[in-house]
Amino acid sequence: MKINWKKTIFSDGSINFVSNNNPRIGDKVKFSIRIHKSKKPDNVFMVVWPKGEVFYLVMNLEKSDNYFDWYSVEYEIKTYKLFYRFYLIVDGKEYYYTPYGLYDYEPSDYFSFILYADCDYSMWTPESIFYQIFPDRFCRSGDTQIDDRKIILKFKDKEIEIKRILSNWDEPICKSIFKTKTMQFYGGTFKGIQEKIPYLKELGITAIYLNPIFLARTNHRYDIEDYTKPDPLLGTEEDLRNLIDELHKNGIRVIFDAVLNHTGLFHHWFDMLGENKKPGAFSDPNSEYKDFYYFNDHPYEFESWMDCKILPQLNLKNKELRNKLLHNKDSAIKKWLLPPFNIDGWRMDTASILGKFDLQHIDEEFSRELHSSIKEVNPDAYIMGETFYDPKQLVDREKYEATMNYRGFMSPIKKWLCGIINFMSVPGGNGEHRIKFSAKKMARQLAIIRNSMPYQNQIRMFNLLNSHDTKRFLTEVKGDLRKYKIAVTLLFTYIGIPSIYYGDEVGMEGEGDPDCRRPMIWDEKRQNKEIKNLYKRLINLRKGNKTLIYGSFIEIWTKGDIFAFARFYQDDIILVICNGNNKKKDIVLPLYHLGITDKVFKGFYSNSEYRVNENNIYINLEAFDCEILLLK
Repeated sequence: MKINWKKTIFSDGSINFVSNNNPRIGDKVKFSIRIHKSKKPDNVFMVVWPKGEVFYLVMNLEKSDNYFDWYSVEYEIKTYKLFYRFYLIVDGKEYYYTPYGLYDYEPSDYFSFILYADCDYSMWTPESIFYQIFPDRFCRSGDTQIDDRKIILKFKDKEIEIKRILSNWDEPICKSIFKTKTMQFYGGTFKGIQEKIPYLKELGITAIYLNPIFLARTNHRYDIEDYTKPDPLLGTEEDLRNLIDELHKNGIRVIFDAVLNHTGLFHHWFDMLGENKKPGAFSDPNSEYKDFYYFNDHPYEFESWMDCKILPQLNLKNKELRNKLLHNKDSAIKKWLLPPFNIDGWRMDTASILGKFDLQHIDEEFSRELHSSIKEVNPDAYIMGETFYDPKQLVDREKYEATMNYRGFMSPIKKWLCGIINFMSVPGGNGEHRIKFSAKKMARQLAIIRNSMPYQNQIRMFNLLNSHDTKRFLTEVKGDLRKYKIAVTLLFTYIGIPSIYYGDEVGMEGEGDPDCRRPMIWDEKRQNKEIKNLYKRLINLRKGNKTLIYGSFIEIWTKGDIFAFARFYQDDIILVICNGNNKKKDIVLPLYHLGITDKVFKGFYSNSEYRVNENNIYINLEAFDCEILLLK
């Protein structure tokens, strides 16, 4: 078999190629690149520009195995953010190797690897299995009662009262609040979550992300009215402390959901109903909180998130407000990181727009202040931001270590398996469209987002198939368990942290918000045992598996509707092959990228043996099927 030497060139930020991928300033780090030994470069250089000037560091042949030559150079880290790439001269022709691949011309400096030094990212997150819980819908314990707090919305020409009701656990979701004039609660509680810790532990969960738990009047609680108090419908502070303590005792971390872009109408800073001793910004144009918000024509015309008038926008330029949110010891952020709560991190709601309201953007400044305020309390806290867009705008050594990976994971997989694209911001229009999307296009979208970030971010990205803001993936594939199996397999084998939205593991379905927030199915007769077993098997495969957690990612074959990639860590290799076609496929999988000539693999699902023959593996996959191949 003729080897295309250009496709065998590889390097990344993993321990396979960077001797220390969490260095300190002054550390000497060895960087390596490999190439098929049939091709001998004239010269190999590592290119760096630590102070704006470009330096070409000679890389020497360090070792050779049966397949590759490895070129290496040691470099002392002198900057907090090292940009680097590789320059090769082969047969008198120049080539640049970057995270995006090999170029025979000099690409933009943005096409570079990045290594952070003195980085304070959380160390526990890459090995985590996350589970997202929408508190009102997970588990009810005790006699939940709705309190008498009212939802009254005031407009220039009318008032609307929304009645808060408590539904039975098996009642259907009310899909329109304003048509029914009701806000539906199901009564999930902290004690309910605590009672289900054995369930979470048995499933294999090691971290949970809780949607907002603070005092609010809606069931989603993104309309916070006090950042310092839990919602009494969920329980007391003591109940919350007990929950967190029990989670920690059982080896389960917990992160909270921070809503810093807006408050609710009934927060005492805004105070639409005049319920507080000190008048809020809505009640009094001279209120001490008037500069916490944006008023165009007081009191009814104010800026709000996505023009949703129950969520007035905060003016994050205001220093006093930032102190209350970030910097004070009892701030919205610090209070919950400190004893006695000791949470393990934050998910930032609407992170992509924080501080971007008007022409004077302060998003960079705010993100850095947010980072420092969290890390000075808990250096090992996880900071993850919400964005449906390019995560590169958020991830950085001094900002977020990860985002919810909608664009870099969920979106391309959904487009490929479902032929659907959703837009969240089409005012009064249709946000869902049918498209044709090949495996090759999916692989490109995965790659361009993945490679835009340092490896240190890639292994911490929050991968998900759905959330409280999207349709359930099982609904997207119209209940097709074959497609669902492919998606879940990718969730646990792709680079980054797998996250399960509560109930996915038992086959819960749901259209968009609010239908995707149905109460958890606890009746085992109604749970899908095939799906539950799939999740359990994949969680067991992933946990403690250094290849899937820290290993390099390399795409090895994408053609038609076949998508195949490898994860490798030191001498271990895992292959993942997916058939997104409605017909059975006989696949000849080339493995010359990996230097595999005589290995034997075993199918995770089929239990069959697969032997490498002349750099190829032959595998048959049924329509909409996948396989994970593990080295024997």
